[in-house]
Amino acid sequence: MEDGSMTLTVSREFVPERGLRQGDPLAPFLFNIAAEGLIGLMRTVISKNLFSSYKVGRQKEEINILQYADDTLFFGTATTANVRVMKSILRIFELVSGLKINYAKSQFGCLGKSLDWCREPASYLNCGQLEFPFSYLGIPVRSTSKSWDAWQPLISKFESKLAKWKQRCLSTGGRIFLTALPIYLLSFFKIPKIVVHKHSNWEWQLNWRRHLFDSEIARADSFLGDISQQQLHPLREDTWIWKPEPAGDYSTKSGYDLIWGELMEARQEQDYGAIWKLKIPTKTAVSTWRLLRDTLPTKQNLRRRQIPIDDMLCPLCRNKEEGAEHLFFNCSKTLPLWWESMSWVNLITAMPQNHRDHFLQHGMEVADGVRSKTWKCWWIALTWTIWHHRNKVVFQDTIFHGTKLLEDAIFLLWSWIKAMDKDFTLHFNQWSSNLKEGLDQTYLREVAKEKKHRLLTMLECDEHDARP
Repeated sequence: MEDGSMTLTVSREFVPERGLRQGDPLAPFLFNIAAEGLIGLMRTVISKNLFSSYKVGRQKEEINILQYADDTLFFGTATTANVRVMKSILRIFELVSGLKINYAKSQFGCLGKSLDWCREPASYLNCGQLEFPFSYLGIPVRSTSKSWDAWQPLISKFESKLAKWKQRCLSTGGRIFLTALPIYLLSFFKIPKIVVHKHSNWEWQLNWRRHLFDSEIARADSFLGDISQQQLHPLREDTWIWKPEPAGDYSTKSGYDLIWGELMEARQEQDYGAIWKLKIPTKTAVSTWRLLRDTLPTKQNLRRRQIPIDDMLCPLCRNKEEGAEHLFFNCSKTLPLWWESMSWVNLITAMPQNHRDHFLQHGMEVADGVRSKTWKCWWIALTWTIWHHRNKVVFQDTIFHGTKLLEDAIFLLWSWIKAMDKDFTLHFNQWSSNLKEGLDQTYLREVAKEKKHRLLTMLECDEHDARP
């Protein structure tokens, strides 16, 4: 043995004398061999008519022993002779196999006999008395599966998991668990009509197609609260109700308004999709998408998610509550940054209060030829930098500096433009010294590249048409 390693060369077979250790792959096979001996003893006493089996079904199938993992169940008619034979089988098995029966964990039960009669065999076997009803492997064992008591544990488990305050906290694994919870029991028993009728109007059965986002939990909770107040009447005929109209009747105007609203929403979604086409870091695009969806962890959103917040004031201005619209666009510390950036392109306009409209405004062609793509990148760079500096103030207790924030946002925009345009060679100091000219030059290069691309496309089409 050298340096903690050992080499063993075996030239002949040797017999291990320490037995099987725990976790040895041969252990399950050894258990099966020993358990097979117990079944062999039962077969012997059955063949000699010493034990009377229990008969089930129309065909009167005889059942006397069942084994599952390390559990063994004996079945037979309720007679004193069967009890004595079973005691003898267990004793012989102990002597032959060397194993010990744990009678403290064993139980004796009987159907159709009085409790006084059951106590004597249980005492003879030196085990506990099994009381009905009981559960084995999750299956309720009772005189009949059609009784209400057989299904009460399952219903109680559902009610505890679906309590009002727990609905919002269910994870994806929890929802899958609840879906699979009744499958095991229903694979053995048919649910009785008494249970179906009692809970026919107990609760709406809604299956979400996916896990709800944080911003959707409040709306889903409100929706569940609304429908829980509605009563289903099996004998009443179903009717259609047009929800856009308070009276429930369809009108052309309400239909037009509904379609127009959906078209505008689709247009906005299309504009938001332009974020993913920009050559910017993925984490920045994701953060912008969350801002447009108002799912960033601002203090208002954290409170909406039932997270206790002691201080709701904006960490930058300390005047109003911190929400996305205030923090990024209306705060006294960040609003001057937007006015400053608009002065670069000689743009004078009203600032939208909504973060979505604010982004769409920066997605349009703006004054003095600054291209919409560059202007979108600036909007993303500035909002990303505002959020980054806000987190420093909250978590690192730093002091807010608007000038430093603006410089970081400008540098971020310059790095993105350099990554998007291979021909962009201006140094940061030269480009940022005059942002008006820098943005104009960026625009002119983009226009030249598009014209070149269109010209090449037209030449390819002409060449294709000229071929015989």
